[in-house]
Amino acid sequence: MVDYEQYRPDNSRSPDPASENSGKRPNSRAWMGCCAGCVGVVLVLILAFGIGLYLLLRSRPVMPPEAFLLPDADGFVALRIEPEDEGLTAFLESLAADPPPALDIPEKHKERLRENAANTHLLMEKWTPINCVFLMYLRDESEKTGPRDFELPKNADIFPTPLGDWADMPGVRNKMQRFSLGFAGSTSRAGGLMRWFVRAATAEIVEQSGREEEYRDVKIGIMPDDFLLGAVDNNFLLADRSQIIYSWIDVLKETEAGKDFAYNGPPHLEKIYRRIEPPAPIYFAVSNRQNEVPILVESFLEEQAESSSDNNYNNKMVISLVKILAEHVEAIGGYLRVISPNETELNIYAECKNAEHAREAGANLAELLKWGKREAAIEGYVKVEIDGNTAHVRLKVENLTELLHGHP
Repeated sequence: MVDYEQYRPDNSRSPDPASENSGKRPNSRAWMGCCAGCVGVVLVLILAFGIGLYLLLRSRPVMPPEAFLLPDADGFVALRIEPEDEGLTAFLESLAADPPPALDIPEKHKERLRENAANTHLLMEKWTPINCVFLMYLRDESEKTGPRDFELPKNADIFPTPLGDWADMPGVRNKMQRFSLGFAGSTSRAGGLMRWFVRAATAEIVEQSGREEEYRDVKIGIMPDDFLLGAVDNNFLLADRSQIIYSWIDVLKETEAGKDFAYNGPPHLEKIYRRIEPPAPIYFAVSNRQNEVPILVESFLEEQAESSSDNNYNNKMVISLVKILAEHVEAIGGYLRVISPNETELNIYAECKNAEHAREAGANLAELLKWGKREAAIEGYVKVEIDGNTAHVRLKVENLTELLHGHP
């Protein structure tokens, strides 16, 4: 028999299946190895992203507001948001379910608030407590008291909008030069994100004529207008006096987070502080030994009274009443308590030299609050109590929801 295969050209012979498969195996292994490597890289990236996100947003113990109170301050305002505050949680849920017109955010964000309103208590448990403190120091007449514009770096995207809004408030830019200010915030979540923000802001500050210094291994960005910015763990610090920042860093470095703090604020304000009844999301106290109360009120209202005809009379009236009130007052303070979505209560205490002055201060303060109640169409009542040399005035608001929506 003739073997016709011998006459075929070499390239036309039928391929040997065995040899064909043997030639493909190395290519298959390479392809599979490449896929496995890519999958491994993706898994590593996902893991790294997850770890990074965890470090940025992980829950940490917060410092109580008392940790940031300093004994040489002339006044303080504290904000304390806790999941245990049922009145505040109910109020926030109501606010989310029906955002007021004054809440100037896009409609899509309002719709998202409405959709998540029922989860407010879960969000509170997840993202709170959040504690913040503002400190105020009256500047000496010999200190710099010219206009102090709180200028953020040009790349303001790295700064939260509320900070910029606060800096642009009428009165703050041009009047608050009479006070040195400090702000400290402690949050259970996003401490890593906060530290990243401070590092980015500090780098931006240095690039824009600022500088950087270090205190106890904490990097501090110093803006051209002498505001200082820093962070320790999940605590954010901002002040225009270096000693405020240094004192806070000392406390944070030497104290275990989450522990209870004894009052270490101004000694002459402790009596008012002891009258605060929790839960109180906002509480405050201001000394009046150097006429700080009228100066503080004028800082916020005087510029508006000069520039706005609509508010001119009202603001001048408030300033006049506050000056009369402050004549015999050594310190003033109090707290705000949210009872329900429609009810809140403001308690103000005025410490005086004697009982007679306390009665006079109580009457003047009640008159001021009653006037404000009429102007704002507040439903509720004003009540005065005198306890020795302390006047206690309570303003109860019973139509909070209507007031927020502009139809009392």
